Amino acid sequence: MDGRTTIRVVAWSAITGSLVAFCALVLFDWMIPGEVSIAPAISGDIVVVVEGAVATPGLVQLPAGSRLQAAVEAAGGFASNADASGLNLAARIGDGEHITISAMPTLATPSDGGNGTPADFASSLININTSGVSELDQLPGVGPVIAQRIVDYRETNGPFDSIEELDEIDGISEEMVEELRPLVTAGE
Repeated sequence: MDGRTTIRVVAWSAITGSLVAFCALVLFDWMIPGEVSIAPAISGDIVVVVEGAVATPGLVQLPAGSRLQAAVEAAGGFASNADASGLNLAARIGDGEHITISAMPTLATPSDGGNGTPADFASSLININTSGVSELDQLPGVGPVIAQRIVDYRETNGPFDSIEELDEIDGISEEMVEELRPLVTAGE
């Protein structure tokens, strides 16, 4: 090879090598993730409806990202008859939610002030075959949605033969059936 050809080969090799190195650096830099910043999804205030067994039911305004506990406190706290057993007070709530706090069922006491007979006690039970949504809603852990499911199930399948049939309803577990057993009846 003569001198000029050698210089051309060396020059083209240098240019090609530089171009490959530059492309590799750009590609490598592009593949490394940069700084990621996550902004809060929601800012400002939210408004929710809190009703049922709270001191002052109604609309409450809270900071975005608030939890159920804050909504209950903003509504004046739980009423004395509130059933908080099925609530996750740490759950985050969103704008426009409708929160219903169920009340504990009230069992009627015999009016004569005596010990009461089994008939007196049975009359204070909530009959799952005849009660409407408002009565069923008073049971612990049963809100208006599950109460409506009980009524719908009864209208579709006929009267309940036993309390155990309640566990066929979406939202009612076997444990919940056991909690409801002393409070309800399927009899007439």
